[in-house]
Amino acid sequence: YWDIAGHADRLADKIRAALDALKVPYLVPTNTNQIFPILPDDKLAELKKNFAFAEIERVDETHRCIRFCTSWATKEENVDALIDALKAVV
Repeated sequence: YWDIAGHADRLADKIRAALDALKVPYLVPTNTNQIFPILPDDKLAELKKNFAFAEIERVDETHRCIRFCTSWATKEENVDALIDALKAVV
């Protein structure tokens, strides 16, 4: 259990560090495998092409909170691809 959960948390931390570097705000801060960034609506369509995430709630007229969630099955190369995509759109 600790190994599996540790993998998910480590990859979530990697995504969180990238979002922090991009100065992306969060709906709520977390230190788990779930991340709740607030992103511009016009950027979400581009991210949806290659990544799965849940839309949580509208924050204002042009931004939404979404949820990224890592798991035991998340591959590091997919996290790296997400980070590259976030850098391109944020």
